Amino acid sequence: ESLTAILEAAGAKPGEGGWISLADGRAMTLHLVRAGVGLQIGRVEAVREVSGLARARTQKGEEYVFSAADVFAVLVEAPAAQARKAGFV
Repeated sequence: ESLTAILEAAGAKPGEGGWISLADGRAMTLHLVRAGVGLQIGRVEAVREVSGLARARTQKGEEYVFSAADVFAVLVEAPAAQARKAGFV
């Protein structure tokens, strides 16, 4: 429930198959913790939550399955066009 609320606040939209995706080619990093052990899942393009379990699909096509309750933070990356480039502009 909280994972879905976080994604909706970030402007994610429901898609086919129950996946929730960010628009504009954006990606997100999910931060999870369980029993004091942390895990980061980067470059996530879509998330699906069913019965307390969540699935995250990365831009490389990898899929992670984890407890949705273990997510404590989500970093939503800016679209590529708005990202700052290193060096002088």
